[in-house]
Amino acid sequence: MKKIISLGLFFICALSLLSSCGKHERREMKSVEKFSEQIKGNTPFSAKAKKQILEHYENYLSNRESLNEYPYIPNLIAIAASEHLEGDIVCDAVRELHHSGCNLFANNEEGWNALMYAYMGGDECTIAYLESSGMGILSKFPLGRNALMMAAYGGHINLIQKCEAAGIDLFGTDDLGNTALMYAAFGGQIECIKYLQQRGLNVHQNNNFGLTSFISAAQSGNIECLRYLQNEGSDIHARGTDGVNALMYAAWGGHVDCFQYLCDLGLDIQERSHAGDTVAHHAAFGGHLSMLMFLSERGFNLEAVSKKGISVLMVAAMVGEEDCIRFLVEKGCNTQRKDADGHTALWYARKHGHKKCCQLLK
Repeated sequence: MKKIISLGLFFICALSLLSSCGKHERREMKSVEKFSEQIKGNTPFSAKAKKQILEHYENYLSNRESLNEYPYIPNLIAIAASEHLEGDIVCDAVRELHHSGCNLFANNEEGWNALMYAYMGGDECTIAYLESSGMGILSKFPLGRNALMMAAYGGHINLIQKCEAAGIDLFGTDDLGNTALMYAAFGGQIECIKYLQQRGLNVHQNNNFGLTSFISAAQSGNIECLRYLQNEGSDIHARGTDGVNALMYAAWGGHVDCFQYLCDLGLDIQERSHAGDTVAHHAAFGGHLSMLMFLSERGFNLEAVSKKGISVLMVAAMVGEEDCIRFLVEKGCNTQRKDADGHTALWYARKHGHKKCCQLLK
């Protein structure tokens, strides 16, 4: 799933450790294979937990050759900690992986570690185990995030209080200027927003790119959160520094119900960003066929182009969204249209290596 506030790839691997990465990876893979066999057998996990955990591990095993490209070890413990399972299943899985030799402190593909997931999920058992094993609550996560922000995203007021008591600044921001309240809004956590407001955080604050909590809620598609923020006086017409508003973010996220709600509030479906992108461009970039269908049913012009002549079809080709391309072509979008640089949708598909998309556009 594409997220607007993207974590991206975040690796740090000291040169002195590079020579040992291959051996460490082989040891961890052996541990994973062992754990995969163990979990298939007689384990304390429920059938549902086994299925969910195995899906992650088998996906890892099937793609492990490509992981040699990355100069770090994917953190299977973080994968286990990300599972939203009942009871102590997550903590048991983390312990088992740790005892099997997996690196407790490693990051996964997006730079997340187990502690980030545990604070986001509110799993106090896993948090206690990780912190007792040396992972610090004051650790800085990718892009300046911290445990308090993860707790806010997950809506865990008790963990926010714990983080604040440990010395984390409640009013701090990440490297993008996002506050804990913005994380709560992105997570759709109304009670957490209320708590943070009571503690003095400003619901109207912008991040470094001009985005507000209202826009964050639109990104995640939480109508109740949008309604609350609107009642608190949030500017529903606010735009980021790139001119993208809440309606465009809802389209990017594929949140049809949220999109309709924002239209009912009075946002103009025809508005564009500073680059001239429409809501359809954002829907295509997010790969959301349902949103494009919604727009088409309401007579929206799917042939609209940006200031640089980039069409909605070109955007779908860039990101390799085959279903969106099929739909747009069926709706009569011009496959031969060229942007300001003379490039067609087929050129964009070829440039980004989307072979199936190229076949659809020939």
